[in-house]
Amino acid sequence: MRGFFSCAALLAAVVWTAVVTGCGSTPATPAYEEDGKLELVRVFPVESSRPVEPSGLCLFRGVLYSVSDKSDGTVYRISFGNGAARMEPHIRFDPPAGAGTMDFEGITVDEEGNFYLASEAHARILRVTPEGEAQWYFESVLAAGREAGMFKVPNASVEGITILDNGNFLLAAERQPRGLIEVDGRTGDVVRAQMMNQTQFSDRLSILRRPDWTGLYNYGGDVFALFRNANMVVRLERDADGGFRETEDAWGFRHVEESGEFRFDDLRYGKAEGLAIDERYYYIILDNNRRPRAVDRSDRRPLLFVFRNPLRAADEDVPVAVSGPSVRGDAVSHRR
Repeated sequence: MRGFFSCAALLAAVVWTAVVTGCGSTPATPAYEEDGKLELVRVFPVESSRPVEPSGLCLFRGVLYSVSDKSDGTVYRISFGNGAARMEPHIRFDPPAGAGTMDFEGITVDEEGNFYLASEAHARILRVTPEGEAQWYFESVLAAGREAGMFKVPNASVEGITILDNGNFLLAAERQPRGLIEVDGRTGDVVRAQMMNQTQFSDRLSILRRPDWTGLYNYGGDVFALFRNANMVVRLERDADGGFRETEDAWGFRHVEESGEFRFDDLRYGKAEGLAIDERYYYIILDNNRRPRAVDRSDRRPLLFVFRNPLRAADEDVPVAVSGPSVRGDAVSHRR
């Protein structure tokens, strides 16, 4: 899988030039030199033909894709133009018969272009092929999560998903307590389920905010987690027992998310729900639950932040952007 993600990252670098050069997006704030703060490159309001609430993010062949927890049968593609990120249907599909509400909270993709969606309502993975065929991929991890002490709070179970280099899936348990569940990519067996409620970054949480995970991303063989309530991206690593632990490699974006220009009117909790990474950038998408921005209460659009990849920031041979096309195309519908 490492080679695939490296290839996808290089392709992404070409496509994202339109993102950071020619789309007329909101200009970046001044660069921050302090350690631990992500450097903002661009901010895009997220628009769609119908209101959406983004809840996950992934990259495939240089294109960003997302899901919404309010859309049970759609994989969305994100394109750029006129200063905005357009989140429009890419694949429409029928959820499994009798599934009811899906509540998709995460998305990842394999090298063949199959999408894997994390359903919070079922604590299961749904596989969606490029042709729009959708089926459950393995059984629910609900029992394993509960046995490990997770999934104690309604609407706070499976929240993020990524594919590891060994082909296994890693799922994030959102909060109270947060944790990680690794699933064998061949058999569907739960390899391990671990609580990760303790954090070395407790000082970055307000009194109302609990430790949480809302997004996972495998970049270059390392797993990065979106720590929403601390407004951070944290790198995870394997511990001696084969599980995961937080490292000191962590980067914050509160200085952007809660700044006057981009701040939404409700700051009780963080709003970042999706994370994707390529050679140049960290992409973080917000779900503002249709709340308005503080500076313009008529604007209820979500936001997509594009930050410089701090792991490559010191490489002088990696420019902020090069010229290249944005990606367009019609949605593929497979509803029956």
